[in-house]
Amino acid sequence: MAASAAALAMAPRPSLAGAVTAADIDASRLLFLRGEEQVFTFRNMDKVFATRPIRAGTSVYGMPRASSELDVSYRYLDDTWNTSRFMESNRVAGLIVVQKGRILLERYGLGNDETSKWTSFSVAKSITSTLVGAALHDGHIKSVNEEISRYLPSLKSSPLAKVTIRDLLRMSSGMKWNENYLDPTSDINKHIATFAARNRPGELLRHMASLPQVDPPGSVFQYKTGDSHLIAEVLAAAIGGPLSPYFSDRIWAPFGMEKDGYWLLTATDGLEWGGANISATLRDYARFGQFFLGGGVAKGRQVLPDNWLSEATNRSAPRVTDGRNPFYGYQWWGGPGDKAFHARGVFGQQIFIDPEKSLVVAIHSAWNAPSDPDRKAAAIAYLEAVQDMLA
Repeated sequence: MAASAAALAMAPRPSLAGAVTAADIDASRLLFLRGEEQVFTFRNMDKVFATRPIRAGTSVYGMPRASSELDVSYRYLDDTWNTSRFMESNRVAGLIVVQKGRILLERYGLGNDETSKWTSFSVAKSITSTLVGAALHDGHIKSVNEEISRYLPSLKSSPLAKVTIRDLLRMSSGMKWNENYLDPTSDINKHIATFAARNRPGELLRHMASLPQVDPPGSVFQYKTGDSHLIAEVLAAAIGGPLSPYFSDRIWAPFGMEKDGYWLLTATDGLEWGGANISATLRDYARFGQFFLGGGVAKGRQVLPDNWLSEATNRSAPRVTDGRNPFYGYQWWGGPGDKAFHARGVFGQQIFIDPEKSLVVAIHSAWNAPSDPDRKAAAIAYLEAVQDMLA
């Protein structure tokens, strides 16, 4: 059967000769970019999309470097692997291992260095969730059990009317949604096309309100970036403004991030996309992991509710339709390990946190596909090797 015109348009293109520039990038094809186009875009999202800065402060959270680099060597697939082999196999652009606040290992690839601001994809979901915790602590939100229509009155006549903030945090709104990254007509790619156009503010909320409900709210887990964006809509209404300045004021600046970050917008001067694409340096992703590992304290001030870390990372999400346990909390994934958890994004982005070992690992990658079971397994094997090496 011949491929559709839409599918052909979204098919990965051959590598470009010479240096890639923003003019070469079709922003609506974000999930279909490969090779030089992919690496350029992941490193320069602010040149391709509308973004808003996340301002750093004047002081920097120090992470001293260990006297020698952690030598990671382990058995995987009946062979000996190490950090270099893992990075090459998984197209890793940056890898940092921090234990008890000390950098044990920091390496870069694909032309990145310590100043490169790489996009997070869905790692941002865990940050959006953390901002819900901050808004709860500040009194902007009373409870995660509130219906979202309390903050978004336009949804009172939609199928979303009875959905709670907690339902969204646990990916259980019950709305029909297609997250197929390689389907040009999927809901996720419709959202990307919307903010690639830059001139359709409010369209994502209208799209979510138009979707039919297929499960009762809170009853079934289905991974939906649309649920995460609805959290951003609720947050913006609750705090009375955009998310980036709030993130900067509550966490980014006071905790001591080294560089400004930035967040992709759904339109020029529009709302941040709550489900993805914060760009920051590798070290600052590790610092965010340190902030969360420490229970949400920045500059001696408690930013999150006292029990937020345990509540947000408790694997409380309902089961998938087929009965599987998704091991999911409030936009955080469980494991590897009983007490560990991680933020995860397509193409291999990750912030991994193991509280029992005071361990944070951040990874930037450029896989050849949004989802890759073999590379996912390789990343898990590497993380488990690091865990096994550290007391």
